[in-house]
Amino acid sequence: MSENNSNRNLILSIVTIITLIGTVVAVMAYVEMKPAIWLKLWSRATLIETMSGHSGPVTSVAIGPDEKTLASSSSDGTIKLWNLDEFEEMATLVADKGTVTSVAFSPNGNMLASGSDRIKLWNPETKRKMATKRHSWWSYRVNCVAFSPDGKMLATGSDDQKIKIWDPETLWEIATLSEHSDWINSVAFSQDSKILASGSRDRTIKLWNLETREKIATLTGHSGTVNSLAFSRDGKMLASGSDDRTIKIWSMESKQAIATLMGHAGAIASVTISPNGKMLASGSLDGTIKLWNLQTKEAIATLTASASAKAVNSIAISPNGKILVSGSQDGAIDIWRMR
Repeated sequence: MSENNSNRNLILSIVTIITLIGTVVAVMAYVEMKPAIWLKLWSRATLIETMSGHSGPVTSVAIGPDEKTLASSSSDGTIKLWNLDEFEEMATLVADKGTVTSVAFSPNGNMLASGSDRIKLWNPETKRKMATKRHSWWSYRVNCVAFSPDGKMLATGSDDQKIKIWDPETLWEIATLSEHSDWINSVAFSQDSKILASGSRDRTIKLWNLETREKIATLTGHSGTVNSLAFSRDGKMLASGSDDRTIKIWSMESKQAIATLMGHAGAIASVTISPNGKMLASGSLDGTIKLWNLQTKEAIATLTASASAKAVNSIAISPNGKILVSGSQDGAIDIWRMR
């Protein structure tokens, strides 16, 4: 009798183990089929702080490579440096009497570039201006600035319809790229620093070979101004945000749009791709930020900016992907923790 019970218990144990294995396999198969569920959990964002100090709309935000320093620019003519650990203002740089349109940190964090009616370079440590340069002989507004990932180039785009490439150490002009027929609103480098993308009010995106300084391709499809561009780290994708309320994802291999993301009720002012390349964030004049799964091309979260905000003008994700910062029309800067 005891032997029969032992056999029965052994059989029940084997059946239980087989059942558990089957359950695990089924769960794994489900996860394989539904990656968006896991990405959505990872991509939740919580508002942890709102900082104020600008007396005008925030036009641009940039997070330094140390992930502790934030720069913001505004139509009030100032740039502010913030401590992201303490959520405190560290310094105010008086850049111009007019709007400061954009800011960008160099890859090593030793320089901060800003655009207004001139290009200016700042030392974030000393808080002093290092250099100033006009974009051209006439006082055309500089709308966008970006450092190459290798730190050897600074790209700027202006109302003069030109993109200029500068040596950031000397602000000596390296090249002028002229193919757009209207204002340049956005410039972005590929991670290998070999390709530059430019977006314009002429509704096109142009890709440039930075070794030959020749145009590679013109990407068309937006029906409004192209306001923002972002490359994925692997260089396989380019995202663009437009006044037409859409975000387009472009294949860098085919130079064709592979997806159009819709859902915002206003113009797209800013786009950025997470460091792991799995998520895209978009800021819109509708006052929201949307997070998108780049695998399924679906929206996975909508974040509402400060209560008084009427528009999100700029967003940035920290190099480690844990913090998202947004700058709004009401002058507020929101800090979000990504999970």
